[in-house]
Amino acid sequence: MKKINLVLLLALFSANAIGQTNTYLRLYANMGVQMNSNNVFNTNLNSNFLPFQLGAGSNYKFGGFLVGTEFYNSNGNIKNNQYKIDYKEFTSTLYVGYDLLSSSDFAIEPNIGFFMKTGQSITHELQNNNTQAYNIGQLGISTSLTLTRFNHSGLSTAIKIGCNIPLGSEQAWKNGTDDSHTNFSSNQITPFVQLNIGGRIKLKKKRHHKSDFSLSKPTLEPQSEEHKVRNQETLLYTIVYPKQNAETILLLHGGPGVPNRMKEVTNLLKQKYQVIYFDQRGTGLSNCPNGSYAMEDYISDINAIAAYYELDTFHIFGHSWGGLYAQIYADKNLSKINSLFLCSPSSGTNTTWKETEKEVMLYNKENTSNSKWLKMGVNSMFGALGSNKSYRKLFKQVLKNYHHNFQQIEISDEELAGIHAEPINKTRREIINYKPLTKIENPAYPICITYGDDDIYGKSKGEVIDRFPTAKVYDIKNCGHMPWMHNKVEFEKIVTNFYKLKKGD
Repeated sequence: MKKINLVLLLALFSANAIGQTNTYLRLYANMGVQMNSNNVFNTNLNSNFLPFQLGAGSNYKFGGFLVGTEFYNSNGNIKNNQYKIDYKEFTSTLYVGYDLLSSSDFAIEPNIGFFMKTGQSITHELQNNNTQAYNIGQLGISTSLTLTRFNHSGLSTAIKIGCNIPLGSEQAWKNGTDDSHTNFSSNQITPFVQLNIGGRIKLKKKRHHKSDFSLSKPTLEPQSEEHKVRNQETLLYTIVYPKQNAETILLLHGGPGVPNRMKEVTNLLKQKYQVIYFDQRGTGLSNCPNGSYAMEDYISDINAIAAYYELDTFHIFGHSWGGLYAQIYADKNLSKINSLFLCSPSSGTNTTWKETEKEVMLYNKENTSNSKWLKMGVNSMFGALGSNKSYRKLFKQVLKNYHHNFQQIEISDEELAGIHAEPINKTRREIINYKPLTKIENPAYPICITYGDDDIYGKSKGEVIDRFPTAKVYDIKNCGHMPWMHNKVEFEKIVTNFYKLKKGD
């Protein structure tokens, strides 16, 4: 008992000491089985049996690291016509671990720690009614791997696989009556499998006053302002380049989940128009606490921004996924749009999105080495499981591939810091589940569609062109997916003509 109390004391001390800087407290109940190869004490019983575990645990998570404690009781028996052994055990563990994924949905956590165990076996000789008790106490190392899934409200289910390995010489059973040593040895390794059910609580930290946003804010250009626009629980980070008595152009970046302020486009447009850029929900400096990424949510975000800036109508410039986002919005809000500029837009929702993904995958494969392509596959897999870091590595390579046939660019980690797995994964599912977009025959506003002749899309881009029969369509020569960087002169001519910009504006 003294050893068990020591473990619990250490656990409580660690929780209190580290809790001041932790971000999450996780509480859970556990149940499972352990694979015992127990001593049968001179009986003819089978030594292998599966005691049932039932207990609870908790851990604090700070960054990727966690420290925790758990305990469980194990009970089981083995018997035949002559003998019966009742087994019970109490085990407490203090452990540390690391989450391999930076995700709000999943966690993969290898753990290592120390366990203390007290066990008791009671043998029954059924024919003679003889009973003998044996006790054991053990200290050892516990190793495990926990796979956890969280839902939107923080509730969790997890599978934990591990084993307990005793240390030292105290591995023999003692006589239960006088605590004397016996010649009966204990099993050396005890594997176990658990199902954990619980939840996590986000802990608030005491800190000096800082911005509401978790990332460092970008350096604002002269004559620009930043505003936080609330749409229910979501707080959208916006940058506006005000211009009195001018119409407004709303910029929609690509991804989904990959912020890009498109400064070259902004600098071109802001001379004549008021320009508004925003980080889409869950991306960059915009949060999304409820984890909802339905297309209706995206549409309501634009409406919230329009209401905040008192816009009855506005122009939309959308690039890549932002171009599809613009199409989805236009499908529902024809009367609010002054014009659409679809710059290398994604081709469509539902099955069209899947076809687009195949085209983009093929483009990336053709524009990178086999080793880098393999790394992209690994990062994509871990990103799909919820790893922010993996997606940042993936998109760093994707951007390099997009510039492969043009000038190479330097991509800093700071530029990628606004990429998060949740909006990428959840938005993708919502795009696939969204209805196919309808054809807009005679819109009351002008539409421009541009693609580079070396763009990332294939045949599917024909669906965009067919969807907007009145649009002006440009195939820009010597250009990829980023026309303002790949063929700046030709792109600026198209933008200048469409928005009726003048030199000197």
